Amino acid sequence: MTVRIKCYWLLPLALLLALELAACDSDTTKATKNRLAGTWIAETAGPAGRVQRVLTLGIGGGLKDASYTLAAGGALPLEVREGEWFFDGVNFKRKYTSIDGKRLTNAFFIYETHQLTSVSASELVGVSRVGQGEIR
Repeated sequence: MTVRIKCYWLLPLALLLALELAACDSDTTKATKNRLAGTWIAETAGPAGRVQRVLTLGIGGGLKDASYTLAAGGALPLEVREGEWFFDGVNFKRKYTSIDGKRLTNAFFIYETHQLTSVSASELVGVSRVGQGEIR
């Protein structure tokens, strides 16, 4: 004879636990999104001199990514990309929809994804798993 014990009380308990964990993740994700929003500036040395990259992340998800060559006479624009940014709790994702004011079509959007390793008030660090290197 087979005895079956029905544990109906486990399902609500499991659902409650899942909702609690999702709420915690949601709060952490929101806090990280708030820290990401703003303007981030990085300078690197390039073959033509110093290059400054200004990444502006809007609270609503819009982004502007501008690169400039720094010269004695001032900053010369290299490229300005615009689009949208997302954070899914692990990955910082950007979808560029225009370059230098020219709208890209769906087939030619540029996507970049970096797994965030650290975000503070003064530094953002992420690593790409698909060969795009590190963002700092």
